[in-house]
Amino acid sequence: MSWSSDAEIPQPSNPGLVRRASKRLREVADEKKAAAPACRLSWNYVGREAGWNLCGHFTSKRRWLVETGGRSGVIVQHITRTFNIRKCDNPNELVIANRTWSALLAGQIDGYCNNPDYRTYDDCLTYWEAWEVAAGGNVRGNPDELSLCSIIPDGDESRALYSTQGSYSVSGTASFYPGISLEDLARDHGFSQQSDHPAGVLYSTNTDPGDLGVTGYAGDPFTVTSTWDSAKNNAADCESDVAES
Repeated sequence: MSWSSDAEIPQPSNPGLVRRASKRLREVADEKKAAAPACRLSWNYVGREAGWNLCGHFTSKRRWLVETGGRSGVIVQHITRTFNIRKCDNPNELVIANRTWSALLAGQIDGYCNNPDYRTYDDCLTYWEAWEVAAGGNVRGNPDELSLCSIIPDGDESRALYSTQGSYSVSGTASFYPGISLEDLARDHGFSQQSDHPAGVLYSTNTDPGDLGVTGYAGDPFTVTSTWDSAKNNAADCESDVAES
């Protein structure tokens, strides 16, 4: 049914009833919203458990805290790593003023360190990694461990003086995704366990997985930065200065 523009539009016979019905509909919507299980992702730094050492070396750990709303899911974190390093070209030059420095590019770091016990994985500067989260909030693989080896020739601490100087930063942003699993990430988004990868035993991918198809609950971003300078008179002054934020 329609009315002409100059016709009188019928009014409800009981306006008070309409207002009460509208109010009740809003109340029901608010009740449903309040009853919905809450999800939240947060983290904290565990502390300087493993210590920091010479020329960039550090280990930093963060513990995940997840309110799951009673649903299992996954945490997916996007990591970005930045190297800004110079190496001394002639550390044995007797005249210190004549020692020169040049850029040590990310792709050269593993060969420079040549450390059989620790790789910097410098060929992987950005990636996504994932943790499995049980419905009760337990995170498999908790905490998240971030680290870097000493950037010195052949991993030999006796050669730390006049080896390298610079900085390394690792930054991340993560979200909790309820209702999906690691198997879903592997099947649909290219995640896998890769032995030679900075994510270690975690499921990871170097390709942006895109939209995971469910609402994500983001945690605060983080950055850990290690700075150092080996142009010193003794090795103790070459220790890394690490900032966690």
